[in-house]
Parts: sequence; C-alpha cells; structure tokens
Amino acid sequence: MALCATAWGGWRLLCSLIAFVVQSRYVRKGTSKRMHQTRFAAYATVAYGLLVLAIVIALSVVYSGYGYDDPYITFRYTQNLIRGQGFVYNVGERVLSTTAAGYALLLAVPALIYPNLPLWGNVFSAVGLGLGAWSFYRLADQNGEPLLGAVAGLLLLTFPLCISTFGSEMCAYVGVALAGFRAYARQHPERALAWMAFATLIRPDGVLAAALIVGYHLVTERRIAWKAIAVYAALLLPWVAYATWAYGSPIPVTLAAKRAQGRMEISDSYLLGAWQMLASYLRRPVYWLYLALGGLGLWRLLRRGRQWWPLLLWTAGSFLAYAILDVSRYFWYYVHLVPGVVMAVSAGVQGVRTWVTRWPVGQRVQGALTVVLLIVLFWANVPGLRYSRTPP
Repeated sequence: MALCATAWGGWRLLCSLIAFVVQSRYVRKGTSKRMHQTRFAAYATVAYGLLVLAIVIALSVVYSGYGYDDPYITFRYTQNLIRGQGFVYNVGERVLSTTAAGYALLLAVPALIYPNLPLWGNVFSAVGLGLGAWSFYRLADQNGEPLLGAVAGLLLLTFPLCISTFGSEMCAYVGVALAGFRAYARQHPERALAWMAFATLIRPDGVLAAALIVGYHLVTERRIAWKAIAVYAALLLPWVAYATWAYGSPIPVTLAAKRAQGRMEISDSYLLGAWQMLASYLRRPVYWLYLALGGLGLWRLLRRGRQWWPLLLWTAGSFLAYAILDVSRYFWYYVHLVPGVVMAVSAGVQGVRTWVTRWPVGQRVQGALTVVLLIVLFWANVPGLRYSRTPP
C-alpha cells in the first residue's frame, strides 16, 4: 500500500510538471508559436531537465539491487581487466564472448574506485535512459512539439521492459543511439556518427543505426556523408584492430551461439517472442490505450513527422535484423523497439491534445483532460515497475 501511495503521488507530480513544461512553451494569442527567447522557455527546459535527473537518481536507488544473469558475462570481463588478468572471460583464453565490450570497459572506470559492478551497471542503465529522455525532449522541442518529447522521454524512463534490463548494456545503448539521432536531426551528421560509434562500441547493433543514418542522408540529401563516415571509422578502428589481433575477430562468438540456439526445437524464435510479449502487455486492458494512441501517433509521424523518420526506420530495421538473424528470443532483445513505441504513443497524445483544443471548453478543462490521459499512461507501468524491484 505504501508503494502504491508513493507511486500515485509520484505520477501526480510527474504529470503536473509535464503540464507546466507544455503550457509554459506557448502563448495564447492567435496562433500558438514557440517562444525560445522567453523566460518561460528557459523555465520549462530547466524543469524538465531536473525532473529527468530526479527520476534517474530515483531509479538508481530503487533498483540498485536488481539484476539478472546475462550482464554477468560482461561483468566478468571487467573484473578480470581491473585485476590485471586481461580483457577475457577465462584467464588465459582469448575469446570474445561478450556483446558489450565497450560497456565492459566503461564499467571498469568507476569499478577502480568501488568494485560493485552490478551497482554501476544499474546506474549506467538509469543514466542511459536519462540521456534518451533528454534527447527525445530536445529533439521534439526544436520542432515545436515539446509535449511529444516530454511524454516520450518520461515513458522511456518508466517503461517496464527497459527497467527489466537494468545492469546490462541495453539502456545505455538506447540512450547513446537516441543522442545520435538527435544530433542528426540538428543537421550535425559528423556528431551523429560519433555518437553511433560509441553506441556500436557499447553494443554492435549500433552498426545498423549508423548505416541507417548514412543511407537516409544519401536518399534525402543526394550525397554521401564522407566526413561523418570517416569520424565513425576513426573512432571504431582502434577497437576493431585490437579485437582482431587479440581474438581473431571483432564479432563476438555469442552471435553464432544465439543463432544456433534459435534453430533448436525447444527454443522460441524472435518473432514468436515478440508476439508473446505483445500479448502479455495487452492482457491488461489499459495497454489497449497504448495500442490506440500508438496507431494514431504513427499515422501522424508518417504524414508530418519527417524529422522522426530515421528513428522509426531504426525501430523497424532493428526488428527486421533480429528476425532475419533468427536468434532465440530473450526479453532484452526487444528493448531497442521501445523508443519507437513511446514516440508513436506520445505523437498520439499530441494528436489528442490538438483535437481537444478544438472543443468549446476552457483551457483548464483541456489541460485536465490531457493530464488525466497522461496519468493513465504512466499508471499502466506501475505493476511492471513494482515487479522489477525483485530479480526475475
């Protein structure tokens, strides 16, 4: 009961701050226009940044003891490294069996001071989600859609599937990749590919995100982003060279193992796992609201949200890549789909709000209806967040 009361109070505060962020970005004189140079704009950005920071700290504390088995492969690489026994799983055996080499190296930095690797893994997971939430908001804000960015970021921070992967590289990977997409939307392809290089070091899936940006740039700008490609290659080259020398290849051996496992009769395929996960969410009627808003939002994004297309392509491309690889289903393989989902849902919320503003009712009523909708969306995640407080 205490947890429910705390969660309820938290969601009320969260939705109130969202309303403040959104309403302080607009004036009510004629056509609504962005006011970047006003004090209200500055207050809104600071308020959202402080809210994200508070949630990141709260997640780091509340889920500090959470964990599951897969990240411990990466933790062992880090542990052997800081002990001076080499960047290996088994001392004396040069085999690359972690898909998160860059993440393992990142963990080694704070572990030199306080060697609690599961704790640092959870902290980096929370920080990764915070980076993703901030990137969502800033990208949407620059396009005059602060509500979309605020809701998408907060849904990302509180989505149960993301929290369930705490400790692993997945949340950090998603956050860094979203920072890359934000940089590209701001017309900084070199900076975007630099972010994607770091994402690739954290998890090799980043290659797909980088390739999508290069391909999208070629189609829309009619030229190859050679400087950006050079930045990406330069940042990756040292690791590729070392991994090739030390292990024979920069590709982890676990890829072949997971594909072989996916072909076993007792193993569920990635596609079947996706269907089962969707069905498990839809068993709770409140998630039908996610489905409806997501459909509406996807339609709006495809029609008028060109700045979001690279991220949508990343979501679809990641899903197709895993399906084609025919790997076995693991719940953390679906985390990279969450940004696309929460973005579509948030675009649906933006669409509903636009529709509500046409009603012959006061602004307070319009705002109240929007806040109620947000409370329902966030409250839907509470059972999943409570469940993740204990290891699976």
